[in-house]
Amino acid sequence: MDRFAAQIGELITCFTVDSQRLIGVLDGIGQGWIQLNTRAESLVIPLTAIDFWEGGNKFSHVDASSVNRKLSFAFALRALSRARAHVRFYHVSGSMSEGVIERVGADFVEVSVRGEDEKGRTQRGMRVLPLSSVIAVGS
Repeated sequence: MDRFAAQIGELITCFTVDSQRLIGVLDGIGQGWIQLNTRAESLVIPLTAIDFWEGGNKFSHVDASSVNRKLSFAFALRALSRARAHVRFYHVSGSMSEGVIERVGADFVEVSVRGEDEKGRTQRGMRVLPLSSVIAVGS
C-alpha cells in the first residue's frame, strides 16, 4: 500500500488476475482497493484483483501515517450506492454486470439490472455478486 500511496496522481498500469491491462492515473487508495481514472471511466479495483502493476514515479515516497486507508472496498461501493450511480462490474470470468447498486454486504453486492424478456420488453431484476468475483467497478 505504501508504494501505491506514493503514486497518487501518477500514471500507472495495473495487470489484473483475469489478464486485463488497466491504464490510468492513480486517484486514491483505501483499505484493500485503489481508484484508477482511465480515459473511459473511473475504476475502483480491489487489491486482490491486481496481479502486478508498473509505472509511476520510482522516486516518489510517502509517510505511511499520512495516508488514510481506513475506507474499505465495501465503503467505496456504498458511496456509489448512495449516489445511485450507474456502474459496471467487471468479473473474473470476463463477463460484466451493469446497473445500480442497491445493497452492499460484507462479501456481496446486490445490483438492480435491466434485461429483456422473451418478448423484448425491458424488465428490472436483482443480481447478487460475490465481491470475490469482482475485478473492477467502473462509473
